[in-house]
Amino acid sequence: MRRVGILTFHRAINYGALLQAYALQTAISKLSPELSVKIIDYRTHAIEDVYDPDNMHSARLPAMDALLWLARRHRRVAARKNFDAFLNAHTARTPPLWRDELDGIADDFDAIVAGSDQIWNAEIAHGDAAFLLDFVQGKENVRRVSYAASFGRVSLPEKSHAFFRRHLSPERWDAMSVRESSAAEIVFGLTGFRPEVVLDPTVLLAKSDWEGLCRPVKALEGQKFLIIYNQVLPKKLIKFARKLVRRSGLKLYQLGGGLKNPDIPILRGLTPEQFLWVFRHAEGTIVNSFHGTAFSLIFEKPFFVETTDAHGKFNTRIQGLLETADIQGRDISAADFADFSDAEDDYLRSGGINWHLVQQNLDAARQKSLDFLRSALLG
Repeated sequence: MRRVGILTFHRAINYGALLQAYALQTAISKLSPELSVKIIDYRTHAIEDVYDPDNMHSARLPAMDALLWLARRHRRVAARKNFDAFLNAHTARTPPLWRDELDGIADDFDAIVAGSDQIWNAEIAHGDAAFLLDFVQGKENVRRVSYAASFGRVSLPEKSHAFFRRHLSPERWDAMSVRESSAAEIVFGLTGFRPEVVLDPTVLLAKSDWEGLCRPVKALEGQKFLIIYNQVLPKKLIKFARKLVRRSGLKLYQLGGGLKNPDIPILRGLTPEQFLWVFRHAEGTIVNSFHGTAFSLIFEKPFFVETTDAHGKFNTRIQGLLETADIQGRDISAADFADFSDAEDDYLRSGGINWHLVQQNLDAARQKSLDFLRSALLG
């Protein structure tokens, strides 16, 4: 058996982060019965403190909001419990490890894969070089691989160049891939080496793989509904969603929190399995999340996506996925959606998407991505 470890953001209380970790472990395991795959259960304060239900300091709240934060503690505790339950049921992991325990774990594997997700985003990882596999350096018997790693931005600040230039030197890696073309350009600009661009792990699995995990939300069974899933502050998304609902007569729900719209019920406390069920059974989606876009594609749901948030930041990760699938005209940030009427009618008729062509495009990208993993891990 060849032993493969995965180092990623599996502990984040974020549906996309959790499900991409599960997907990568599952996809690698399917490559060959020769592969034994475990997620390295790395605990870093950069992640743990943010999602600790009792760590008020990480929330950086003004004093006036502290009581409200405390009142909602039960939600954070329940979310941690739901996400841990998913990890326990559906993943294989090492024992928990902190930074000073990583050096020894490398000897337990024949290859370690860094990724996916924004593990190279210094703002999230706090410059933790573990996600660049610094603890594997000098261990020549362990293959060092990155899969669909992301910086979460289109360029790096000057102060980060030396750090990433050193850790991304091609000599330090046996195989390197990133999730976005912009990430490939960053690596090339720093090192002169251009890594492969591959799919996010969630898209490596087929629709049927995800359907097997779905668990129903009883309150929604038998309903026809649209969902909003936002990860950043929206700009036009809410206005667009309301107009769709008025014309369609469908019920509109929001996944998660963060928006204060009394007319839009919020689906709180969903398990990861219920999150998948909502995407599987929605009539359509309105999103500004990368993984919201990914699951809309996987489940073939008519969707619109906002690629520019309220602060004007453009989501290149979403744009790259839409280009891979070759889907046009889904962006509600575009200027030509000032009048939404034509877009609404198109959405409500059929979604205006050639799903056969989309799946052909995704299948080609999926095969390329799996070929990268196969070559990196099996030679």
